[in-house]
Amino acid sequence: MANNYTLGSLCSVEKLVAPDIFGTHVLNISPSMVTNFTTSVLGYFNFHHGPVEVENVDFCNIAAFYTHPGQDDMILVKIVYGRKPKFSYFSGYLQGKYLAPCELHKIDMAAAAACDKQDGVCDGIVSNVSLCKFNPFTLVGTTFDCAGTRIEVSEATDAVSNATWSGPKSINVDLLCTCTGVPFSVYTDWVSVSVERNLNICFTTLMHNKYNLIFKLSLIQYSHINGEDINLALLFRRGGKVLGYHCTLDALIPLQGTLDYYDSVAAIVPDIHDYYRILEAPGVSHCYGGHGGQPQTSFDALRAWVENGTVPETLPVSYTDKNGTLNSRFLCLYPKKVRYNGQGNTGLKISYTCVA
Repeated sequence: MANNYTLGSLCSVEKLVAPDIFGTHVLNISPSMVTNFTTSVLGYFNFHHGPVEVENVDFCNIAAFYTHPGQDDMILVKIVYGRKPKFSYFSGYLQGKYLAPCELHKIDMAAAAACDKQDGVCDGIVSNVSLCKFNPFTLVGTTFDCAGTRIEVSEATDAVSNATWSGPKSINVDLLCTCTGVPFSVYTDWVSVSVERNLNICFTTLMHNKYNLIFKLSLIQYSHINGEDINLALLFRRGGKVLGYHCTLDALIPLQGTLDYYDSVAAIVPDIHDYYRILEAPGVSHCYGGHGGQPQTSFDALRAWVENGTVPETLPVSYTDKNGTLNSRFLCLYPKKVRYNGQGNTGLKISYTCVA
């Protein structure tokens, strides 16, 4: 007998049976038919995969509402598909009177201009931030336009910029961590909710000794769940691979923390590149944005490495510069940096190479 079922006829409560899963209680299953669904997903927001165009797709959208008293959620791939997954992936994706944004922007642009040519081409992108040794105090006394007002760069302004670049320090001027950054609600929420447990804590009056104590308390209370374990032997023995990139202009999760972790793993794994590879994305902000190119093929590169043995040496990127010109580049494996060859079109990737 011919099967006359249609997607629409199957998309109903009567056709759906709630799975009997130990430790869970299904409250409700609500199916709804969606037809001619069309959407565009920008590559900026589809991290690691690039842009996606979806046109005229019909599907049954099923929402399940359940509780799991006393149990953790589990991924039940085998129950649904009849076999375990062949491959598993995780695509992931950290006072007083505040300075005006234009003040910090002025210093940032001066630093970028001073270090821009280190990669052989002046394009507004600093490819090797570790070599950028710009001294912000050289700007003290200079004037510039800030929101229609002519102001002078003060020593205090430069001190704030220098402090954010160099990272947090203890009262004894010991570096507390390799991270640098700017005020961010994720951090202030972490301190007020998880460490101090005081939602009314005032960060504008936080003194250095109190900050030092908060930093130590955070380590004491949560070191058992942090991501600093450098022993990845179990992952590597199972054939696991790690491919990641970090944007050099990321103001939320500082670059140096990732590089420090990688160097620590590499110190105990001589053949680290057989299992773990990272790349720097020059000129890119947190995940996307900035002047550089966001990598959009990292997940495909990881699959090719895991499933076909195709080892990723670079990741292609492209970006449109301030003149509206499309540029093609590539990211280099850490610790190598991308550099202009000295000849050829600076907008084409064939004019660049990776250097140690």
